[in-house]
Amino acid sequence: MGWLYRKCSKQELINDLLADDFGPEWERKVLAHAVRGNVLWTVNQISNRNTGGSDSFIGCDLLQKDREWWGYKGMDESMGPYYYTCPLKYLSLAPERNPQWRQKVREYHARRGRRFSVGQQVALIGCTIPWVRITSANPLQGEYQGTRYRLNRAVLGEVMQEPDGQKLAVCYKPVTQQAHTGI
Repeated sequence: MGWLYRKCSKQELINDLLADDFGPEWERKVLAHAVRGNVLWTVNQISNRNTGGSDSFIGCDLLQKDREWWGYKGMDESMGPYYYTCPLKYLSLAPERNPQWRQKVREYHARRGRRFSVGQQVALIGCTIPWVRITSANPLQGEYQGTRYRLNRAVLGEVMQEPDGQKLAVCYKPVTQQAHTGI
């Protein structure tokens, strides 16, 4: 499915996407929603009016602005979107349709929740430099060959092992197809 656009604000588009929807034999309700940047995550329940049966699924609507037009591209978990910012609690609100995608969501949150200490050397994922040594935990900053960088947790890989048993570097290939241009 492609992108659908209309002349509105981002919030108006989100409100429309969250509104209850229905057809002659079905009805859709949003049970939970969260916006992460330009991604709208939803847990939807579809009910069959004739049989009374229902099913739920995790939705992923990508949001994009083109001048004064806002658009969206609707997907769901079964399509395996290359976005993993879905709230973890949503995984328990809908039946599993894509185990590989759910595993990447869990890995994303595990990486994001890690704590780093000043002095640790950490591999970077999908960046032009292979690693940084943490110089500040809040805000998260690191240094590589004398240059200091602000760090996005999404690009941080494993803490590396140094020869004396301390933690040092293991270089990683990018594990996500999301655009990570570096730091």
